[in-house]
Amino acid sequence: MVPETLRDRFGPITVTRGQGMVEVRTRVRGSLWGLPLTTIIHDIPEGGDPGGLTFAFAAPVDAVERAARAHGLVARAGRDVAMGPPDALMHSIGLHPDEEGGAALSCGYHS
Repeated sequence: MVPETLRDRFGPITVTRGQGMVEVRTRVRGSLWGLPLTTIIHDIPEGGDPGGLTFAFAAPVDAVERAARAHGLVARAGRDVAMGPPDALMHSIGLHPDEEGGAALSCGYHS
């Protein structure tokens, strides 16, 4: 639920189901850490496994890395960084360039 005061900042929320996952996505007009934020994506595996969260920026990956690190995240441009020792799944933060010249910062579990 989006508060009334922020509704003009978010696009329609889409829910897509497929390949054992549910993706909840919305376009955003705003900023995070002073960088232009374009999309928020929440991936939810069917069956109750932990999901993932991605923030897409209209900013170069190196700028997102600097901002994320300044806010205490262990993000590294072009890499997935483990957040503690893996068990059956590894919790990691990934920071990768996207096809539009921006960057995607994601946090989630991987096998």
